Amino acid sequence: MSHSCLCSPPPPFSDNLVYNETDRTLVSTSPDPVVVPVENGVPNFLLLAGANSELNDGAGIASSFDYLDHYAKDAEFFDYFAAPEDPATRHENRRLHEAICRNLPREPSTILDIGCGGAWFAKAATPLGHTVVSFDAAKLNTIRALREVPHPNHFAVTGDANALPFRPESFDTVVSAEVIEHVAKLEPYLNNILRVLKPGGRAIISTPYNEKIQYSLCIHCNCSTPLHAHLRSFKENTLDKYIAGSSGVSISSIVFSSKVLLFLRTHAILKFLPHRLWRFIDSVTNAIIRKPCRLIYILHKER
Repeated sequence: MSHSCLCSPPPPFSDNLVYNETDRTLVSTSPDPVVVPVENGVPNFLLLAGANSELNDGAGIASSFDYLDHYAKDAEFFDYFAAPEDPATRHENRRLHEAICRNLPREPSTILDIGCGGAWFAKAATPLGHTVVSFDAAKLNTIRALREVPHPNHFAVTGDANALPFRPESFDTVVSAEVIEHVAKLEPYLNNILRVLKPGGRAIISTPYNEKIQYSLCIHCNCSTPLHAHLRSFKENTLDKYIAGSSGVSISSIVFSSKVLLFLRTHAILKFLPHRLWRFIDSVTNAIIRKPCRLIYILHKER
């Protein structure tokens, strides 16, 4: 697939979708025609996914939240591709990205990045031989992702994580970094991830650890909204009840990144250390004063 059209090998879309180069659309060959617009090489499936989601699944808000509209506007207001101004935040992001990448398969594989944001993952994984599909609800992010990471093994798709437009068992690995805390309903989000994951594959999901949810006035809708649109807080066992009903799926967790080290601004020194040595210092600090701020879930799907 080039980045001006869709050709071989395209992402594993469902419904036998084929590219119409004249109209620049994806068209279904099934009896019920489905037309998906393609802009700058990026299919946009949002028209096929329901927009509104009720926050009545333990999120603590009893009102409707149009998350697709909000995140599309976020991409217009905020530059997901810009590095944070605060050096401590840049260091924390770097360590989070390293922790995620250290859990990838060693051999080249096909990876779905749900909530690609600034496409940091595609930039890190494609040089390692992996094929990456950057997936995001904001078309500005997916279009720019292809432009910023013009690799032959990099594709992009716009859509809803609760309605992934891919065939079952399509990806060796699914990565979803700092997305799950924004999700209103966890069941369709997790079910979609497990559906597109191949047997023997793994999903790597990162999120803030035991975050205190705060509220502010939303700049988009002028309503009381969770700060940063974080709807949920997670600890090691939060997902257990959601995974319990999934046959052949196990879950493990990694807790890391010390708030103490962040508060003391130790990044000025720790940024020079390799990941393994940084992780040792981080682990010792959390063992003495348990104040972690990052959590990674790894969902394993049996063969």
